[in-house]
Parts: sequence; structure tokens; C-alpha cells
Amino acid sequence: ILFIIWIAIGVWMYRDAEKRGKSGALWLIIGLLFGIIGLGLIIWLIVRPPEPSFYEKKAAGEEKKERICPSCGRSIPFDAKVCPYCGKNFEE
Repeated sequence: ILFIIWIAIGVWMYRDAEKRGKSGALWLIIGLLFGIIGLGLIIWLIVRPPEPSFYEKKAAGEEKKERICPSCGRSIPFDAKVCPYCGKNFEE
């Protein structure tokens, strides 16, 4: 059962590192080398970068997909010709 836990720690470290934009293979190796005594996991938990917040992810994925209507202040599609909320025409 220790072998299964050892492998699971290495795989978890790989997936978490990849999700955070780091080298998953490097952290898999560190996890497998030091995972038996739990040292690899402790090292990863200390040095891993913070996960981007929901708002940072949203901002990175939605650049220029939406804009704010100058009339009503609501978020509308970037390519909208008319505000769906207040009816302001943007083609004037």
C-alpha cells in the first residue's frame, strides 16, 4: 500500500505542477525520489506558485470579448452594435 501512496503522490505533483504552468516531469521525478519519506510533497507544497484566481483566469481568457455600455454600464459583447439592455446604438 505504501507503493501505491508513493506513486499517487508523484502523479498528483505532476498534475498540479502542469496545471500551474511548471515542469510536471521534474516534479514527478522529485515526487518519486523523495515521496517515500514525504519530503518531495513537502518541498512542492512550499515552492509551488499560487494558482491563478478565478478572476485572473477569466481576464486572461476573455480579453476583448466584452465591453461596458457607456449608457447603462452593463457588460455587453464586444462586437454588439446595439446594447441588449438599454438599446443604445453604437453605430452612430
